[in-house]
Amino acid sequence: MSKHVHHDIIQEWIKDTSRVVEIFDPVTNRWFTEPRPNWNPACQWRFKPNEPEPKYIVVNGVNVPEPVREPLEDGQRCWLSDISASWPTELYWHDNAHHKHWLSLGLIHLTREAAQAHINAMLLPSRSYK
Repeated sequence: MSKHVHHDIIQEWIKDTSRVVEIFDPVTNRWFTEPRPNWNPACQWRFKPNEPEPKYIVVNGVNVPEPVREPLEDGQRCWLSDISASWPTELYWHDNAHHKHWLSLGLIHLTREAAQAHINAMLLPSRSYK
């Protein structure tokens, strides 16, 4: 009798059932969390990869997500931490002088939320509270 095609991953999961198991959906070409894997031999299974720890910088005593440090793909969506507007400006990266300058200043983020957190921290000392 041959062993199950997913024998090795099943054995690892039995040792530690807290690990998150994912199943591959070939229709959407994506992995999905499966809390109760049935280990169907016709399906692809894996443990969810560990996500890297997010990196932060400190701005006026506040931890904010680290800005982008390298040029992006041409046309990639990003956000500028624009304190003149008090809210993030949506950009589509182009390898031009303005975008390179903002990158060098550490003002480009991949999400609106990260850019807003950066703006809030930069404006913290100048805000008046009543």
